[in-house]
Amino acid sequence: MKKLILFFLLFCLPVKAATYYVSKTGNNNNACSTTDSAGTNKLTITAGVGCLSSGDTLIIHGVPSGTYTEQVIVPASKSGTSWATATTIKAALGETVS
Repeated sequence: MKKLILFFLLFCLPVKAATYYVSKTGNNNNACSTTDSAGTNKLTITAGVGCLSSGDTLIIHGVPSGTYTEQVIVPASKSGTSWATATTIKAALGETVS
């Protein structure tokens, strides 16, 4: 019984969702593990989507000059398996993405 409880504690705890960032000052060479802070953003939305797992969030910073000119396809494997683990892609608070 103790082994069963330990199994559930180790493998059934919820995984914390991550938040990743994209900006026109970013760099696609930044590792996904570091794009969760403002100074290490990805450059393209497509690269940011590549970091996502079910339940994660991608925040896209607005464009002071220029626009994002890419076609973005989000694979079903990245979109979540239910509304409880939905993946979110959105503009940064108070910013406009074009």
